[in-house]
Amino acid sequence: MAVSSFDVASEEIRLIKTPESMVAAHLTNYLGKLAAYDLSDFDDRFILWVLDDVKNQVWSKRACVFSSITRSLLLDIGMYFAGMTAAGEIVYVPLTSSSHPFELFFYHVDKKVERRVRIEGLAGVTCFAFASLSCTFVDNITYL
Repeated sequence: MAVSSFDVASEEIRLIKTPESMVAAHLTNYLGKLAAYDLSDFDDRFILWVLDDVKNQVWSKRACVFSSITRSLLLDIGMYFAGMTAAGEIVYVPLTSSSHPFELFFYHVDKKVERRVRIEGLAGVTCFAFASLSCTFVDNITYL
């Protein structure tokens, strides 16, 4: 996977070396640092790579393990990674709103705490546009 950065002051483009095992990932902002949500090994866990030192290109690896109930929820309902909150929580949203009630799933990476948020009043809605769910985070690096 190739990642590049642009230095506004020097107007230079630099390549950022990524870990060899990081093959497919979503880039995101994790507590003010560039992070990559690794999609290559999703069974009962996920990997979050965090660029801790930009100058020396040092990445740290955080492996987060789901409980069997959470894993079942994510796979059975068909939830996918939508982004991260400023508090360091990963946000999962359902692919469609066909399952009622409509719920979002949050996982705090450092605290290893899971929570679900139910959104009321969507009974007549049959589906959401993909972009409308993923664009809700103003700090998502994809949309900067």
